[in-house]
Amino acid sequence: MYYIYLSADQKMPQSIPVHNLVSTGASLCTARQFTSFAGAVDNEEAHRHNYYEILFFTGGNGKHMIDFETHALQSTTLHFISPGQVHALNRERGVDGYVVNFTKEFLIVHGGDVSVLNDFPAFNKIVFPILKTAPNDFEDLVNLVKQMSLELAKTSPLKEAVLVAYINLLLTK
Repeated sequence: MYYIYLSADQKMPQSIPVHNLVSTGASLCTARQFTSFAGAVDNEEAHRHNYYEILFFTGGNGKHMIDFETHALQSTTLHFISPGQVHALNRERGVDGYVVNFTKEFLIVHGGDVSVLNDFPAFNKIVFPILKTAPNDFEDLVNLVKQMSLELAKTSPLKEAVLVAYINLLLTK
């Protein structure tokens, strides 16, 4: 049996909305830092994605509901969200980190190896969707995300191929 704990100002939606990476005007791949916000709490509604998402938490407190199981946010952890998974991130002030989003289509169109998604345990519910890493390993992964963010700002005709290589490297590491 699963329980969803909502704060007093949250309501369970009648149907769970699907967020589309394309409809936001973003590329089919994004990598960016997210930082603390001005309010005391930032509560998301439960939703799904049509894309993959990897969250890198560097600090702060909060809860992340993934497939109706609630997990505390911890520093040096990665949270993996697959297309179609239900999740809601509830951050308290001070939550910092990075996020990488990409679609399967992005990998296919730009010559990526889609089998990396099929073989990746956290995206296939073979293992727990949260990975606690050693601080040094976490820093290496964050540096890759920073490089992706810099690549996204470029106008190189090979930008997408480089981003696909970074995604493969992130998942391999």
